[in-house]
Amino acid sequence: MTNINIACCTDNNYVQHMLVMLCSLLENAKSPSRIKIYVLGEGVKLSHEKTVTEFVQRYGAQISFIKINPRSYKKLKVSKHVTRAVYYRLGLADILCDINKVIYLDVDLVVEDDISKLWEMPLRGKHLLAATNMGTHFNSGVMVINLELWRKDRIGKRVFDYIVKNRAIIKAWDQDGLNAVLSQSFGPLEQRWNARALYFMFYFKDYDEAKYRVQSNPAIIHFTGPVKPWHYFCAHPKKSRYKHYLSKTPWANNGQDYSLLYLKYYFYPNFPKYMSRQIMNVVKMIMPSKYYYLMLKLFNIK
Repeated sequence: MTNINIACCTDNNYVQHMLVMLCSLLENAKSPSRIKIYVLGEGVKLSHEKTVTEFVQRYGAQISFIKINPRSYKKLKVSKHVTRAVYYRLGLADILCDINKVIYLDVDLVVEDDISKLWEMPLRGKHLLAATNMGTHFNSGVMVINLELWRKDRIGKRVFDYIVKNRAIIKAWDQDGLNAVLSQSFGPLEQRWNARALYFMFYFKDYDEAKYRVQSNPAIIHFTGPVKPWHYFCAHPKKSRYKHYLSKTPWANNGQDYSLLYLKYYFYPNFPKYMSRQIMNVVKMIMPSKYYYLMLKLFNIK
């Protein structure tokens, strides 16, 4: 049987969370020996590479660490809590030059179903498969990527150039560039393969059957937003799933607590803007689209 190729990106600060994601992936895979993992990394300690490699090999899976030169991405926008590692996926087609297909996974998620089901979904000539963000834009945290087509159409360079040119208006990092370039050339995934935080904010059983199906049976739980399950005060109802898989890793008893750093560098400076955005996301979810956009126009909400 052919390999199931998995790619993810990290720096040394996120190795713990990457290993939790990989643990969940391997724990739920029916044939973990088919899995080949490619980690695109910057500044990952050799001791951490060794820990991760030994853990992955216990399942019979393969793993390779690929060192990235961060200077290649110096023109791209970053912030105090978002590093250049978010952009490394743009180079996958050139880095994995002998591979024609890969599943890309963010490290702030856990996999709750057999990943081979996602791998076997047909690309049908699309550049990638991804779940949409309550509209026509897709979320780039889970993607099945057609690397052969990416190389042919130079997608990585086109997205890179778009982000550099539109640096002033970029808000969602690489995701903005990917959507700008591939808005007409991606195939939709079932939402359960990228169940973002919004799917767990309410109990949908009584008034939205489609969202309830995602909520009650997620294949991948993606902890989107600034508050993560490794923060002490995280209120995500599925944060226990992160802790469940963390308990199976070498970091079970000495994992890092990022709460104080988060408070200092992100939460306090951005709390008002974050709350207003979350309120608007909730309104958008429960209000019919035509009334939502009419409200934006009437009150001049950007």
